Amino acid sequence: MAFIGYSYDELKSFLLANKDRVKLISKKASAYELLDNAIKKKLGKVTKSDVAELCPSLSISAIEKAIAKMVTEGRLEKMGSGKTTYYVVKL
Repeated sequence: MAFIGYSYDELKSFLLANKDRVKLISKKASAYELLDNAIKKKLGKVTKSDVAELCPSLSISAIEKAIAKMVTEGRLEKMGSGKTTYYVVKL
């Protein structure tokens, strides 16, 4: 019984510490919405791998499509090329 109480306390602590990440992956949201939430949590530049880490439920192609849409809308600015590509949030 003590193990169950300990496990519950550990799970509760983890969820409280990571509630923003849990929200990102627990609700059924579009890739665009998940990307929008993820870039709000990053300062400076954002890469596809940053988004993939913050939104593990998204495929790379979904991330690329959402990023492309934000670039087209003027919300993100593409910097660099190839493997050095990153994006900057435009205010």
